[in-house]
Amino acid sequence: MPLFFLKSKLYLSFRSGFSLKTGNYIKIILFFLSFGVCFTSVTASDVPLSIWVECEGSNKTLSSEQKIIEMIDFCSNTGVREIFVQIYRGNRAWFKTALAGEGLVDDTPYRDFLKKEKGLDLLDTVIKKAHARKIKVHGWINAFRIAKNLDAPVLLKYGSDIIIVDSKNRSMLDYPELNLPGPEGEFFSTGRDGYWLNPGDNRVTSLISKLIQGVMEEYPDIDGIHLDFIRYPYCVPYSPGSLWMKGVDFGYNRVNRQKFSDACGLDPLYMDKNRVNCQLWDDFRRGLISGFIKEQGTIVRESGKELSVAVLCWPDRAYLSSFQDWRMWMEDNYLDFIVIMNYGTDRKLVRYLSKEAMAFRRDSGVYIGLGAYLLKESPDELKTQIEDAEEVFPDGITFFSYDSVKDQPRIIEIIGGLN
Repeated sequence: MPLFFLKSKLYLSFRSGFSLKTGNYIKIILFFLSFGVCFTSVTASDVPLSIWVECEGSNKTLSSEQKIIEMIDFCSNTGVREIFVQIYRGNRAWFKTALAGEGLVDDTPYRDFLKKEKGLDLLDTVIKKAHARKIKVHGWINAFRIAKNLDAPVLLKYGSDIIIVDSKNRSMLDYPELNLPGPEGEFFSTGRDGYWLNPGDNRVTSLISKLIQGVMEEYPDIDGIHLDFIRYPYCVPYSPGSLWMKGVDFGYNRVNRQKFSDACGLDPLYMDKNRVNCQLWDDFRRGLISGFIKEQGTIVRESGKELSVAVLCWPDRAYLSSFQDWRMWMEDNYLDFIVIMNYGTDRKLVRYLSKEAMAFRRDSGVYIGLGAYLLKESPDELKTQIEDAEEVFPDGITFFSYDSVKDQPRIIEIIGGLN
């Protein structure tokens, strides 16, 4: 329980995220000395650095052993001590998985690497080379989204009803080029970045759960599992829950409606949209996501690994619109840490969001993810964002992404100068 000195101010920092500014210095110090508390000074180097490594980014980092070595060298030289390496995206796997043989996953990327590198296992190569340099490896899995892959094996095997359905009873598959159809499309957008699977479908959650288990069994030396897209899609501009919905919200698949009807006696498509009913429906969808996280947290941590989740940086939007209640996950210790995707060019807003996330830190930690990819033309802005992040004492600072910064000398200098 350290006492921090920063910028001539005294802070008492707890694991819970509680902090106390200077009031009566002497009484506070004497009180904690009576319990044998030790005091230490914290510097920038005490905040661990990590980075997201894309599987299909511009650098194609996971396409060869040489590129993997270059990435590990980059991390070692800049002081990055953890990597979130993307091993599952668009229902395609960059690791060995038995689910490919069941027709549920496309493991072509894994097999291509195996052939090109004469029998080398891709993920095993990353883990061994990273561990040799004392760098931790987390397997990054894009869970409830298949990108734009309409040939995804899981879709071909289970059919179109695993794709998310909106509040107008339309499948996302019916969206023209992923644009919202009808009048809603004039005012709202889903981002058009991919097709989403239904988190309420047991076939979908079973697939992701088996993927996670398979990674840990096949690669026992991996340090953790890092989940992404663990939420529902939402529209921009967003609405704060189904009661105020003017555009569309998601999760109205037949199987979800039946589960909700069994639990509450209501059909969300046709029920009276009053405050009580809408609260029940929104809580139901939040519960599906939270229940999955709780279950996976138990499985992963019992295996001696860490579970982390990349989360929306806006806590209220996450809670109300995408039903991602990461504040509760932290309060109830469902996982080891979250990484807030705090990507922006507005320094003030980035700072506000970092502080807000830290307010909910308990036994579960908080990493602040910064959008370095947005700041290539203004790298010193990244430096100020890092300095702001350091002031709230996060458990880590993460950069998105390796592909974006590997050829940026000033950004490399900034990151390397933190250690």
